[in-house]
Amino acid sequence: MFRWSLFALLLAGALPELAGAQSGGAEFVLVRRDAFFYASPSTRAEKVRDPWGTRHRERLGPFFVMRYVGDRGDFVEVATLPSFRATDHCYPTVSGLEGLDLHLFVEAGAIAAVLPNRVERRTGGDNGIVLAGGVGITPRGGHRYDAHVRGATLRVELDPTEVAMRYRVTSRISVSRGATGLLAPGARMDIGRELRLTAESGRRASERGRGVVDFSVSETRGGSSDGPPRALLTVEPIRQRGNRMLAIVRNQCMEVRGTVARRDVTNERPPRGVTDFGNRHGTALRPGTALYFPDGSVAGRAAGDAALEGTVHSAGRRSCFDHPLRPGTNGEHAGADDVLTLCIDRTAHAAARAPRR
Repeated sequence: MFRWSLFALLLAGALPELAGAQSGGAEFVLVRRDAFFYASPSTRAEKVRDPWGTRHRERLGPFFVMRYVGDRGDFVEVATLPSFRATDHCYPTVSGLEGLDLHLFVEAGAIAAVLPNRVERRTGGDNGIVLAGGVGITPRGGHRYDAHVRGATLRVELDPTEVAMRYRVTSRISVSRGATGLLAPGARMDIGRELRLTAESGRRASERGRGVVDFSVSETRGGSSDGPPRALLTVEPIRQRGNRMLAIVRNQCMEVRGTVARRDVTNERPPRGVTDFGNRHGTALRPGTALYFPDGSVAGRAAGDAALEGTVHSAGRRSCFDHPLRPGTNGEHAGADDVLTLCIDRTAHAAARAPRR
């Protein structure tokens, strides 16, 4: 029964699938989710950041995907992805800016290092781990890095040639139709002498040594009403021995082969879908509508199905919207740093107010 449910989710696009997408040679960067985005290369400029910047790091991953435009002194110019394809990347793009083609700036220190290509580590036999190109990494001294995927962090040693600051889209790791369950919170998976995958209990001391993968229970159990769904890790059994099995655990950016206890594979369906879709209701924009910052400088344009919402105020011949990145999150009012003020000519209003999705 669960096998069919998992297959149905795959067909519905809820789980990752193999993506060999072409992006026209575009380069992408990973921006820390707690970083500010600026309207110009100055910390005094109009700025915004995600109100979830320090929350749900494991479920969403600690980075945003942005298109690289160029270095601008102590800043990096980046662009939004109005036609974002989640299957092309390991992390989401900035919430609330779908359909908007904007150029923004981040401080250079907010850009994370990344794996430009696939990395494999074997620990004897078939056991080991594969990380896809596009996985963000954090230096931990020497050649050691923490590699981050949705739901997991892996301590791994990398050569300098395996580390970059930008990447291009490559094929993701496919989720097999042979998956029969999900890795349960609290699970531990033995990969080899130096690698161990752990769905760590909140009361269990961390064993973040070389090659340890941790899953926080608070991040991997059911989704909450104001947050994203839990990170899903599918389990494909290879063979069973007593109460343990040799299995492959995957998401679209990581593959782990090792042994796991049968009790640590669950058929429990998460309460929410894999992709966190937001519903927006605001002023619909015609494709091509020019967008401006409050100082009159050009911000970009509407590139597709887009809408602006939030408090509206007049600025000469333009209407300006204090556009929230995550409207209505847990009933909280958006703060000054949670909204991006964007302006349009009054004549550019669409004829009707329509939902974003």
